[in-house]
Amino acid sequence: MLGKLQKTLVLFPMAALDIDSDKIADDLSSLLDAWPSLSDFTVVCKKDSFPCHRAVLAARCDAFRAMLSHDTEEDQEDTLKITDLDPKAVGELIRYIYTGR
Repeated sequence: MLGKLQKTLVLFPMAALDIDSDKIADDLSSLLDAWPSLSDFTVVCKKDSFPCHRAVLAARCDAFRAMLSHDTEEDQEDTLKITDLDPKAVGELIRYIYTGR
């Protein structure tokens, strides 16, 4: 008898998945741009807010992983406040974390 994963692979073979790294980067970029309502964390820099996703930040950046996996103010408030950087640079950094570009 087939296990649950084996049944899933029969119904949805891995060859059907698009695992192209450019496609993944584009999909993560669209997650930032098109679906801010799905975000669960916000980076605030001066007057700009950047809706983000805790799982993506933690998976892609050691500093965010450490911040979000411990009892920190940012973890509790779901917000990181940055006051000493340019908002454009922060936005570009977040996009780089998501896409690697």
